[in-house]
Amino acid sequence: MGENPANALHMPEHVDIYSNDTVYLKAVIDKSMFKNAKLILTIHDIPKAIPGYVLYWDESHSYFLFKFQNSAMIDSFLYYFELMKVGGGSSYLGSNGMTNSEWEVNHFEYQVVDNVLDNSGWIQNESFLPLSIEDDTERIRQAAHDFFAKRSISAEEFVKRIGRHVFHYPMHINFSALKLFSNEDKKNFYDITEKEVVRLKLALSFQFTYLGSPDSLLEEEEKKALSSSPSESKSTSSVKKQNIASEIENTYNLLAQIRKDNKILEQGDFRFIFAKDGVIGFERFLKDQKLAVFINNSDKSTHIDVTEIFGNGDFVDISKNHPLKRKKTYTLYENDFVILKKIKDR
Repeated sequence: MGENPANALHMPEHVDIYSNDTVYLKAVIDKSMFKNAKLILTIHDIPKAIPGYVLYWDESHSYFLFKFQNSAMIDSFLYYFELMKVGGGSSYLGSNGMTNSEWEVNHFEYQVVDNVLDNSGWIQNESFLPLSIEDDTERIRQAAHDFFAKRSISAEEFVKRIGRHVFHYPMHINFSALKLFSNEDKKNFYDITEKEVVRLKLALSFQFTYLGSPDSLLEEEEKKALSSSPSESKSTSSVKKQNIASEIENTYNLLAQIRKDNKILEQGDFRFIFAKDGVIGFERFLKDQKLAVFINNSDKSTHIDVTEIFGNGDFVDISKNHPLKRKKTYTLYENDFVILKKIKDR
């Protein structure tokens, strides 16, 4: 694809079959020229518009996803993209590039039936991976370490790294048991942060609200590994060790229960919505349900306008069961996270 597409780009590799009845289509759009985009499908000569959403962004481009629920199991469809210009009007993106006339678009044609499920039920679509992306999860784990443990990269850089992974990899890889932290990572993470438990808790908040399936974190052996370190002084009391292990375990259990109680965290789509000053924000959404997650990986408080995401209403932080009635701006304290859910419109 290249790092710097021109005004807009969509290629056959950006057609991502998640399952027999769900297809994701992806496009890269110059955000200085276009403010939004729609996917226009033509099925049996009947057009259908599907709005897109921005997965993430960089300095010059927005990376859009469009989700087509093929419940009727259509064998094939034609499509193109309508791009809404910043100053008004539209351009159109088809297989022959961009044009200002909708009628000049040479539609793509796409055959769903040509893809076969393997025995596990997942579509075999590994050819989607560009050569510039490593075929493993080391890149995404390293981004988590750099952001949460070392704090050596900005929120903007973290969003770019994770967003690139989601965009360039097939969605079935993103949804299926992506582990941010291996067993060995967890031990190293604790050492890297010099026993700053808060950073591990923030990383856990991302792991449990991100795509994929968190693995079992706190087996008995791992609790011991997390509550002690080779560099730790022998004078450290056993009570302190127990308190550390208990604090981590409580966070783990809380987040595991939240994930269990909110299927949107297991099945919902994902997009970034905020990245600034050590704070990241992303949305999990499924049909008309949505949750907003904000993680403040810094030592300063910040203010979030929740109405920009949800509109006016009453909210609750389900990570702490704190109601946020009629609040426009929410204060996110340093080294803390929130999982916001709208409970009433106003």
